[in-house]
Amino acid sequence: MDDKKYDEELKKFIEKEFEKEKCLVAFLDILGFTDIVKKYVNPTNPNDKKSLEDIKSALDKSLIALRDSPYSKYNIVKYKVFSDCTSFSVVEAHGSPLESSMFCLLMTLVKNYNIQLMTCNIYPRGGISAGVHYEDKNMIFSESLIKAYTLESKKALYPRTILDDNLVKRFKKLWKHQKGTISSHGTHKLIIVDEKGTAFVNPFNPIYSTDKDHLESIRKSCKNVNEFNTNMKKINNTFNFSILNKVKINIEDYQDNEEILPKYEWLKELINWNIDPKCSNKFKYLL
Repeated sequence: MDDKKYDEELKKFIEKEFEKEKCLVAFLDILGFTDIVKKYVNPTNPNDKKSLEDIKSALDKSLIALRDSPYSKYNIVKYKVFSDCTSFSVVEAHGSPLESSMFCLLMTLVKNYNIQLMTCNIYPRGGISAGVHYEDKNMIFSESLIKAYTLESKKALYPRTILDDNLVKRFKKLWKHQKGTISSHGTHKLIIVDEKGTAFVNPFNPIYSTDKDHLESIRKSCKNVNEFNTNMKKINNTFNFSILNKVKINIEDYQDNEEILPKYEWLKELINWNIDPKCSNKFKYLL
């Protein structure tokens, strides 16, 4: 099949899938958004006025991988931002060869958005679910968004984006039947489980969610596997330590706040686990 015909058929397939109104949806909320807005309106230092541009930039940077990917021309992701709320949606493509690709795409998008915000000392919390979802340029009417919002508000607790149990089961099945696609996107390194069995997107070690061409160029530049792994760890830890330093400052600032302090302490432990998995037994990869 020539490329033009393939493009046309894939576009039609995606359009029909969206018409089915069955999507994977991520909902994210920015923690402490009221204070962020108050500081923006009445700034006491230059950083207070950066928050709006930081959020806009985080969204833009998280979408770069999508714009540079082969899927960019297919309008495969829909998103909305309102106040502190962000939603991303992709078609389920349930039972099709594209199912794992859609899952990987959404997880990568959520991960990238998380780490871009955290780099700016802004911390999101969210949920991911599946179900009926209608979206156009003006509105969203969605079962899956309601489920994702409920996960965020009732179960996530910490600055993380969690998956509902049904999606976790589906992802495990996809690992059996579409393992090649998942591993090529690095998505098996994107989902973590805590000691209570809650699965969530790992916002750290960002190189695991980079595009495949970039990853391959790093691999080709290395003499052997050990050098590749060393370089991967070095790149990841540049991000990990940068955010860890911000979290440590926040821990000092919120020592007397019993509501906020545990969130940053939990985040500190998660970052340290990403740097050295031996330092905590609370986390493990889902796969």
